[in-house]
Amino acid sequence: MSIRAVIFDISGVFIQEDRSWRDKWLGLLGRSEEEIAQLWADSGLSYIASVGNLDEHSLEREIGVLLRITAEQVREYMDDMWSAYTFDHEFAELVKSLRPRYKTATVSNAWPDARAENVRRFQLDEVVDMLFYSAEEGMIKPDLRLYRRVLDKLEVRPEEVLYVEDTEPNIYVARRMGMWTIKFENREQAIAEVEECLREQAER
Repeated sequence: MSIRAVIFDISGVFIQEDRSWRDKWLGLLGRSEEEIAQLWADSGLSYIASVGNLDEHSLEREIGVLLRITAEQVREYMDDMWSAYTFDHEFAELVKSLRPRYKTATVSNAWPDARAENVRRFQLDEVVDMLFYSAEEGMIKPDLRLYRRVLDKLEVRPEEVLYVEDTEPNIYVARRMGMWTIKFENREQAIAEVEECLREQAER
């Protein structure tokens, strides 16, 4: 059975983060990176937002409470975070070139503002056919139910899908379902492996 769809993660694939923005906030908050990471982990806030149990405004309010910053500072924090992301236009051009021969989609664990920001800042909706976000679907990768929902909406079987992702647990589950998988290491490697896999499958 040949490949009919290619699915991509977003963060770490299309988008890379310049982590230097975090240094500014560590200084403002007077905390170490480890302390802030532990604060987020203990709160469970990121998970709650990623499964859609908070809308954008509620999330901003909760971030303010968690970090003990004002509403204005929360907006600055969020803008700094999004401004630190660099979109890989060259990789996006490869993905665009797959259409209409293949159905294309992204699936991402993300907060409720992700769709709007990815469209506004990067026009990601023009790159792929469909965008799937955990906050909208109510579940996060590597939940099998999320993958199945994506496959159902694309109207494909697992063995008809090539999945490109940078996180090993998410790759593992997709592979166990029967998808073809590629671990994203860098643009050149991923492009070469995507093209090779699709060529080999087309020749079968």
